[in-house]
Amino acid sequence: MKLHCEVWGTPDRPPIVLLHGMGGTGKMYRPLGAELEENWYVIAPDQRGHGRSFVADPQTPAATHPFAPEHYAEDLHETLE
Repeated sequence: MKLHCEVWGTPDRPPIVLLHGMGGTGKMYRPLGAELEENWYVIAPDQRGHGRSFVADPQTPAATHPFAPEHYAEDLHETLE
């Protein structure tokens, strides 16, 4: 899974992740990211199915549905790695 991320600051600073809700994207944090970048490494991903990130096939069976909460958690973990 590749997620598009808005990023501010540099990786040598402490990271902070900004997650949007169901109707948002990472770009909604551009003003805040610009304010925080002096002291933080700010990461604001477009979560799966939003913005410029992967959009799943709506015909996917519920048992393997790509929008299950555990998939969002896995995406966050991989983004931080």
